[in-house]
Formats: sequence, structure tokens, C-alpha cells
Amino acid sequence: MILAGALATGGVPVTAMAADAAPETAGEETGDFGSSEDTDNSAAEEQPTEAPAEPTEAPTEPEQPTEAPAEEPAEEPTEAPAEQPAEETTETETVAEENTATGIAIINKDAAGNDVPDYQPSLQAAIDKVETATADSEATVIEVSDQLALLSTVTIENKKVCIRAAGDVSIGRADDSFKGDMFQVSGENASLQFEVKDDGKLTVSGAFTDTSITADGSIVKVTDGSFGLFSNVILTGNNSSAKGAAIDCTNGQIALAGGTITGNTGANGAVYSDSDILVQGTVIVKDNKIADVQANVYLDKEAKFMITGELTDSEISFTHANAADGWQVLGAADKVESSVFESAVTQFGYDTDEYTLNAADTTTKTVTLKKKADTPDPDPEPTKDFLSYKSGTLKWTSHTAVSVELSNTKDCKWYYTYVDSGTSEAKIKKMYDAKHTTTSVKANKGFTVTATNVPEKNNKWLVVFATSTDGTTEMKYFKLDEDSFNKKRPPKEESFLTYKRGTLKWTNHTTVSLDFSTTQDCKWYYFFVDADTSVETIQNMYDSSRATNAVKANTAFTVKAENVPEADSWLVVCAKPTTGKAKMSIFKLNTPSFKTKRPPASNNNTRKARTYSVSELASKSKITGLENPLKFTPGTFYEFSVTGAGQNDEPPYVSGDERWIPMYWSMKENPTETSDKNTTFRIGSPKGIKDAKTYNIYVFFKKQIYNGSEWQDTDVIESVKTQFSSQELTDADLTITPTGDGDGTGGGSGSGSATDAELTATEAATEKANGSSSKSAVSTMDESPIGTMATLAVLSLLAAGYILIRKRKKDI
Repeated sequence: MILAGALATGGVPVTAMAADAAPETAGEETGDFGSSEDTDNSAAEEQPTEAPAEPTEAPTEPEQPTEAPAEEPAEEPTEAPAEQPAEETTETETVAEENTATGIAIINKDAAGNDVPDYQPSLQAAIDKVETATADSEATVIEVSDQLALLSTVTIENKKVCIRAAGDVSIGRADDSFKGDMFQVSGENASLQFEVKDDGKLTVSGAFTDTSITADGSIVKVTDGSFGLFSNVILTGNNSSAKGAAIDCTNGQIALAGGTITGNTGANGAVYSDSDILVQGTVIVKDNKIADVQANVYLDKEAKFMITGELTDSEISFTHANAADGWQVLGAADKVESSVFESAVTQFGYDTDEYTLNAADTTTKTVTLKKKADTPDPDPEPTKDFLSYKSGTLKWTSHTAVSVELSNTKDCKWYYTYVDSGTSEAKIKKMYDAKHTTTSVKANKGFTVTATNVPEKNNKWLVVFATSTDGTTEMKYFKLDEDSFNKKRPPKEESFLTYKRGTLKWTNHTTVSLDFSTTQDCKWYYFFVDADTSVETIQNMYDSSRATNAVKANTAFTVKAENVPEADSWLVVCAKPTTGKAKMSIFKLNTPSFKTKRPPASNNNTRKARTYSVSELASKSKITGLENPLKFTPGTFYEFSVTGAGQNDEPPYVSGDERWIPMYWSMKENPTETSDKNTTFRIGSPKGIKDAKTYNIYVFFKKQIYNGSEWQDTDVIESVKTQFSSQELTDADLTITPTGDGDGTGGGSGSGSATDAELTATEAATEKANGSSSKSAVSTMDESPIGTMATLAVLSLLAAGYILIRKRKKDI
């Protein structure tokens, strides 16, 4: 039986799908580009100086490269990108009462074929109850309906297991100290499948709360057994030194019948396999890396992709350890029609620029690699035309950084990466990739490469690639593993700032707290960034002027971080000592296990959020003071009040509550000048208005939304149109002298201040709002049309007038 059968039955063991592909023995492991340790760099305003260590290694100069390794980041502005891991929830291990619902259940069948759940206290406990597999046995379904955080590796040894998600389920690491394989499958008849029930979703993430940590293991490690991935399952977030960060398969079998593998970093990419990978359905394997270089599936030995059924809307890219012209990388099962195979081939791509795929051979149903004709062959000997090493400049600048000076006789672009010690020159040359050469330098200027994130283990070489404007590519590599050079490696610096492990916790829906200690006087602050923001971007956000919270040396302190965004976010804590480099610590608040601890937004209040649409502004808001015709004798001013929709709603509030706050009013429909926006709700005329007329007035409001802890402004501003009227005056009324008492009762106030909107009768102005030809109009003291100030709230329906709501642009 092949992969298609598994789609129909769900519980068919993956090993049964491999009729056309026998597993092979393990191949040699290639370069470990994924492992790294904490980076120690200075804050943006304090670039580190070079350490006094002297280099001991003059670079060996290999031939010109033609394929790219991962580009390592340039020197970054903060000392350490992340501190200790955050506390996370863990999978409950307490033994439950017999068949008490726990969110983890072995699914048995009754006589009628109905599901009968057998609840288990943990995922490992459920697997341990599964009988030892034979070649003919089917997979036992274990249904998971709760979020799980693994404390240690889940082992599937000589068992056949299908983990099925019921609902939106995530599985992650319980603690940053757990760095090993999340799942291990071993044994000739062993198999593991990830699938979902109905419209469910399963996310298995290897992410750490502390972004500087590198895992030792994969999400799924397969030895001799098999692993199957189905639709709506995502493997993501694992930054590992393992050959395959998501799936590492040696002497086993991988079957991809759907699902997505993305956002992983491994020594060879996301998926490593030394045997054929079976594929059908909709499969996405992209945006995985070796360091910063695209690296998705890595095929070793004779491994290839075997198409076992129709492939639709898939995107799979790969590299092969034995890549060469004519090397087979795709095949198909006998039952697959030629047209299906041809369509499937178009959904594959090669990860590097060196090779592309030949057209499908529909007779043999095979696809081979083709070396790109426009890729220049490397010179037999390394050239020295424009790039040279300045002898004696290679040195350690910190425990995790080295610097080296190079000179160049041509304009060029360069980048650097690390390779495993002992990697052949030919293999290094194949790692070159032009798209990573982004740092430019002018001819004869020379440049310094500051290489950060030097791995802790002494098993790497530094490689610098440079390409000139005429297309010539050269490289230099430096053996960082030699004893004479390693003896000069500075000891790992002890940070002045220490996170107290396990103290990160939610205090309410929008607040987290965590404890630190410091050995130096320092000042600190914090901010939030979107999840998955690059460390370089975060470091460039450092602003020493924001570090205002002072702490004395040798004391402990608590960071209370408020207003945690609703979207997936990371917390960044920055501290600057009185002397020395600043430190940034990054905490992932979006790991599945930590997110499950977040208190509900409404706390104990479960009511539905109160919202007020634009169409409700008039009926839900209130204005008083303009209901009746006003007698605008000279210098008389009237105050009016505005209350916006929801403005007077009583607490407690819940997340999502809305209200509208009055900002300003205007005599203009679309005011643009500040002088046209009146923030004082007071109206009058220095000269008076003789005629009985009706005027338009516009009140503007800003929408606010409650985020669970406080009201936050939005950029939504709306206006409400209403009217007020003036009484007809006698000539005697117009000769009244203002008293300046300011009570607005008709005795006159007339302060003439710039904050008051004023009305005046003028020969020049005409009332356009109601089509009148009268020469009495609303205007400012300089006899221009009266301007509006900033509105504070939405108006309610007036007793003597009408209200028309108009949508405002965001830039008003």
C-alpha cells in the first residue's frame, strides 16, 4: 500500500505506504550551520571595540566559490539578544481518575463502530499503553484536545501511533531547558502520524521563549521507523543544531500527505532524509534555513521524492548532498499517471542557484538535476585579483565574536558564514549564493568583517565571500578551531543583568511581570515587538534615552510590563549600566505553553463588549445648550456640552468596549486649519447677529477601545452635523454694551480670546448652509468664516434640530 491509502484510512501506518521505496543507511552529516550561542554585542550607541587578542591563523585561500552558505548577521547593537527562558506551562502529569476527561485519549471503537475515549494523564502515558507493533498492525489513534507543553522527549518505540488534534491544538516545549528531540520514533515497525479531526488544526512548535537558545534535537527524530504528516498540521519554530530541525530521518521513511513545514533552522535545513520521501496532497515546505540561507529539504545518499498521488498547490524546495548533472531527484509510483506526475514536478524547486530541474521524463517518470549553464565554473586555484587578507588581523573581540581585516582592489559586495571544520574547499565553493552579498565596499577602501554568534563548540571555520562588480567571486576562510587560536578566546562574559528563572508570569490579561538582579548601577526600560521580529531589527530599536528606571548595584528588581498587545508579541527588556555595554533580553510571549496561561481579557466579567457604530452616534450621544434659538447680542457667549456615545458607561469594562470622545467643533464641514477647530464648547458674537437664522455646526469625535486594562485611542474620527438658531434682534439689542461678566446669559461676556468661537454680523459673509441671502452670518472676529476646534465627543440628537453623521478621513 502506498501513501494514497493512508489518506483514505487515516490510521494506516506510514510504513505501509513505502512499497516503492526501501529505507537506506545513514549518510554522512554535512555542515552544521544552525548552532549558535548567545550574542554579546554593544547597544546601538556603543559599538564594541576589538579585543586585544592577536590572530594566529592566516587564511587558507581556496578556489572561487559558486554556491552560497548562510549569511550571518553583521555586528549588532546590543550585547545579548536574549536572556534566560520564560516560565511556561507544562503538560499535566498528575494521574487522573479512571477515564476522567483529560484532553488526551486513546480512541477505541465499540461494537457499533463509535469512538470510545480512554483518557490518559499524559501523552507519553497514552503511548505506553499502545501494544507493540507488528508489520500488519494499524496505528492507534490518540486524540488531543488540550494545549500540551512537553517536559521531555515523547518516545514511540516499536509502536504505531496517530496523534490527532480535535480543535485548534498546539504542542510546544514546557521549558527552555528542554532542548532535545520533541518526538522520537524508533524500531522497524514504529510509526508516528500527525493529523487533525474535522476542521481542526495542529501546530507543533520547537520555539524557545529565550530567542538565543539553540535546540540539540528535532521536532520529530526518526530512526528505522516512519513519520507521516497530514493536512492542517504545521511543524515550525525549531532552531536546532540537528541535521533536520523539523524532521530528522535516518534509515526511516517520511510520508508527506499534506501539512506545512516552515520557520525552522537546522544544520541541513528543516527536513533531513537519507531515503525516499513520499509525497501527495497539498504540502508546503518553505522559509526554512541554515543560518540565514534558504534550506528546506536536504536529501542524502540516493534519496529522492516519490510522487504517490496528485499534488496540488504545493511548494517544496530542496537540495541534494550528491547534486550533479543528471542526478535523479524525483520519481513516481507505478499507479501515478504521467499527467499527474508532470503537474507535480512544477511544484518543486531547488534551494540554490546552482541547479534547476530538468523537464519530467514521462516515460520513466523521473526528474533529474541540471546544472545552470550561466553559473561560472570556479577557477582551479583561488584568485587574488581583488581580495586579500591583512596578515595578523584575525582576532577575538569577545567570547562569541571575531574580527578580520580584508583589502580589496575592486568595488565589491561581501558576506560571511560558518562551515564545519574540515569541509572541503569544493564543498565550500558550492555554498556561495550571490543574493547574500549585500554589504558594499568601494575599491581600495578595505573593510573589517566582525563575525558574531561564533558557536560555542570549537568546530567551525569562518568563510568570507566577496563578489566584484565585474562578476568575479572570491573567498577567504579562517580556521577558528585551531588550538593556538582558541587558546586566545576570551572567557564567556558574565552579564551584569540576570533574569531570575521561572519568574515570568501573567498578572492579568495585559500585564506580565518578571524578576531581575543586577551587579551594577543601571537604568532600564521595556517595549514590545511583533513575534518573529529579527534580532537585528530589535537591536536597532534600542534608545538609551528611554532607560529611566534606576536600580542600584547588587539589588533585585521586578519589571512590570503593561499593555501586552493582543497579537503575538515578544517582550524586550533593555538595561544600561553606568559604565559598559547595554543589555537586551528578549522573552517570547507567544509560545503555545505560555499563551495558555494568559488570563481572559474580561477577567470575571463575561458580558459582551459594548460597541457603538457610526450610525449610532447621534442616538447614543447627547448635546445640551443649543436646543432653543439663541439671542446673539454683542459680546454674548453661550456654553454647550457634548457627551459621546459610551462616554458615561460605568465600569467594569471588558476588552473590546468602545466609546466616542468629543474632540472639537467647527462651522466647516471639513476643517483643515487649527484655527477652524474649536476645543472650547462656547459660542458667541462680538457684534451680535440681527437676523433670525439657522446655522450648521459640526462636532468631531475620536473612537476609543478598551484593551483589557486601559482605554486606547484609535485613528478613527467621525463628525456629527447639527444646527443652532439665532433670534431676531432689534436695533436696540445691537447697541448693548458687553459687561464682560462671562456668564453667557445675555449680559455680555465677549472676552475675544482665541479659544472662543465667535459670531458676528458682517456685510461680506453670506449664510450658505441654508441657502439664505441674508448678510448676517457666522464668522470670526476678523470676519472670516468661523473655524472649528478639536471635538471632544459625539453629539446626541438635538430637540430642536437634526443630526447628520458624516464619515471623517483618518488624517482629520
